[in-house]
Amino acid sequence: MNHPINRSHVMIHHHPRRFSFILTGLFLLAMAGLSAVAADSLRESVKLTSGWRFIPNDWPDALRADSSTWEGVELPHTWNAVDGVNGGLDANHRGYRRAPAWYALQLPALDLAHGRRVYLKFNGASVVADVYLNGGHLGQHRGAFGAFAFEITNRLNRTGADELRVRVDNGWVADVAPLAGDFTLFGGIYRPVELIVTPPVCINPLDHASPGVALIQKSVTRDRAEIEVRVAVSRPASGAQYATLRASLLDAAGKLVLREDRAVTWAGEAGTAQIPLVVDVPHLWNGVKDPYLYSVASELMVNGRVVDRVIQPLGLRFCRVDPQLGFFLNGAPYLLRGVGCHQDRAGKGWAVSEADERDDLAIIREMGANAVRLAHYPHSATFLDGCDRAGLLVWAEIPLVNKVRNTPEFYANAEQQLVELIRQQRNHPAVVMWGLFNELYHQGPSDPCEDLVARLQAVAKREDPTRLTTAASNQRDRKQINGTPDLIACNTYPGWYDDGGPGMSSSVTSWLDATDHRGLGVSEYGAGASIFQHEDWPPAKPNPTGAWHPEEYQALCHEQQYRQLLQYTAVWGAFVWNAFDFASADRTEGDRHGINDKGLVTYDRQTRKDAFYFYKANWNPDPMVHLTSRRFAQRKNGRNLAIHAYSNCDRVELWINGESKGQIPPDDLKVAVWTAVDLSPGPNRVELLGFCGDLAVTDGCVWTVDHSE
Repeated sequence: MNHPINRSHVMIHHHPRRFSFILTGLFLLAMAGLSAVAADSLRESVKLTSGWRFIPNDWPDALRADSSTWEGVELPHTWNAVDGVNGGLDANHRGYRRAPAWYALQLPALDLAHGRRVYLKFNGASVVADVYLNGGHLGQHRGAFGAFAFEITNRLNRTGADELRVRVDNGWVADVAPLAGDFTLFGGIYRPVELIVTPPVCINPLDHASPGVALIQKSVTRDRAEIEVRVAVSRPASGAQYATLRASLLDAAGKLVLREDRAVTWAGEAGTAQIPLVVDVPHLWNGVKDPYLYSVASELMVNGRVVDRVIQPLGLRFCRVDPQLGFFLNGAPYLLRGVGCHQDRAGKGWAVSEADERDDLAIIREMGANAVRLAHYPHSATFLDGCDRAGLLVWAEIPLVNKVRNTPEFYANAEQQLVELIRQQRNHPAVVMWGLFNELYHQGPSDPCEDLVARLQAVAKREDPTRLTTAASNQRDRKQINGTPDLIACNTYPGWYDDGGPGMSSSVTSWLDATDHRGLGVSEYGAGASIFQHEDWPPAKPNPTGAWHPEEYQALCHEQQYRQLLQYTAVWGAFVWNAFDFASADRTEGDRHGINDKGLVTYDRQTRKDAFYFYKANWNPDPMVHLTSRRFAQRKNGRNLAIHAYSNCDRVELWINGESKGQIPPDDLKVAVWTAVDLSPGPNRVELLGFCGDLAVTDGCVWTVDHSE
């Protein structure tokens, strides 16, 4: 039932204008229950993807030089797609281009009738970006991952001859995080750029990169949800000083659920206003089981006419962590079965497309994961949109990695990046925790960081008291920084970097003791693997920094560590490191330098490694069977082999050259093993048949044993 319109007068809190960014675009107007309005009165977005010019140089005249001879590129773009994965760094960690470069673009002509305003928005430029329009400096953004925006209304020539130039520098900067990290820092304008055209009175695109609308879930239960719709508004100096703010809640089908109006006034050019919404017996967003999404349309009306509208997703849910029983979603236990994820891929670096991001999400969901740690920096809004729709719970974090500098400038930048992360992503129901740091004190000397972590915790609670904070640590003895966030998680690699022994059980037990048993996440665990390197089962532990990373050992390591992890109810979540191989220019190991090969899927996304299917068998209920070592096609040994398979079927039968080797049930972790199996010299047809009730599934390959054996 619709709530009656509640009209009251609210004085807006004034705050200074500031450059920032916005996440909204042009939305459909013909949505049920929304006010009728002419299309040309609302905001619109103009994507700036083509026509860019690029030069990987920096010189004093770059701002005025003729750009027609520069290389033509399209966005998203990076100049490190090739050299960022070539390894071979020198003693000063130089091996890929980390230096300034310039971009140029002629802006399209815009219709600015009726006092319409224009904002220029960058979704990501790495690392420091200086933006110029018609030779004048619009401003600078320091940070590779946050979006940022400028109002350019009064800087346009309005003749169709407006030129944009951008200097982007991905070099090391002493006061900008990250200062270090096990990943390539790709340079470029690697996320979309757009022009946003709004009416004179608008929902503010300059509110710290937020959509201009914050949906604050003040209280959510199964019976009742209380939401505060907080809207940033803006007007030109001579614009109207009053408006009506309308918030409309729509269900997943676009049907109006309830609506509230507020009259607002303000004296300055920018401010905020709030409208409360109350939903009885809400349909909860329940992770991968039921990722139900409402939406909230926030509208500004002047003289009874809608002039601006921003629509945001709303997934109503509530979370908590019990120190002994783990993570709870909507009051029910919900163990986070997750993967870590970087944003790059082969041939593109960070300049990935929305189709690439959809593909990554599909692979993660195919595996059956219900959570993802977006490491080690803020990921794109489009990827978060996909997580909302898929029901993946997200750990989102800032790039405070390995090292800090104890300077006011570095502190300010870290806080800026955290504010940008929260305001940009807080409307995504998928995000359930904010990450404050990763492996501080790990890589080389670092300034003290206890005060910085405490300040970041305070910022997170000020900006968003509704979510938990967390961090990833590999230093058990750093009790002060580990104890500052609401939650702590450990990066631990038993069986890989450790020498062996009890493995994950020993690691988790020692971490629980060190953190006073307040609950624990495992933020990273795993092992490297090359799909071109193989050993007979059981594989021996390789040198993690060496050239030999057999695929079988990664699978064995995950079997052993995951089995031990499941013994601990106090572990609220575990995140495999990593979903995909990723670029790390410092790495000189495995079958290729410049790549961290701990992914369950190769860098080009073409091959799912054996360990991927171990998790798929455990996490995805769809019937499946997978024969491991299928790429071990040419063999010297064909005698007394152990054949491993992963399957969630009741029984699995192994066939060698048409002869059955017997049916066996997979164990509690979906592993089936046949021992003492012999192959014949030459080619051998190896087949698996899995019986899942009345359904049969198959897998198989050909292994060839060298005749000279």
